[in-house]
Amino acid sequence: MESFELTLTHYSGDGESVVVPEGVTAIAHRAFANNDAVRDVALPEGVVEVASQAFASCVHLQRVSLPESLEMIGAAAFRGCRDLREMRLPQRLATLPEQVFLRCFHLGEIVLPEGLEVIENEAFRKCGELRSIDLPSTVNWIGERCFKDCISLEEITLPAGVRSLESQVFAGCVSLRTVHSACALDYIAPDAFDGCPAIEVVPCAE
Repeated sequence: MESFELTLTHYSGDGESVVVPEGVTAIAHRAFANNDAVRDVALPEGVVEVASQAFASCVHLQRVSLPESLEMIGAAAFRGCRDLREMRLPQRLATLPEQVFLRCFHLGEIVLPEGLEVIENEAFRKCGELRSIDLPSTVNWIGERCFKDCISLEEITLPAGVRSLESQVFAGCVSLRTVHSACALDYIAPDAFDGCPAIEVVPCAE
């Protein structure tokens, strides 16, 4: 029996709640982008890819249910979704791409999966209501400006695999007081903490 891969290429409806039908395996580049009506989207099991900018600038989007089948999210997939409140990412993701949650100002709760290894540049930049985030033990790279201007972030613990802090990674995090590191860091960029008035990097006891 032949199997088919179905891609949702564009959605222009005006419904607030969207349930993507069974059988769809991918959400295309900018499929929902700039839709200011949608508030809630549910993706079915079987979706393996959400392409770049798929939901970019859906300014009233509050929730997206992602299936455990999801293996890849493209760059800036949720960029500018200012009303996005929470996100639970599935277990198969190994990389969070650049700008994936850039300017998701109201994103206050996010669950990252064990197995995640790389968080790319500007992934959480300007997530203004993000107060805390648990980084999985498998993360080994955090890109430049990843948490820049997360003005509510107060404390974070770095996994043992993270050995460097890149340029402006926490710049503008005015509420950040403590960064716990599971091991001694090999490199901290000179501007990693620009605009952080009272930061302390604390090595965790072995």
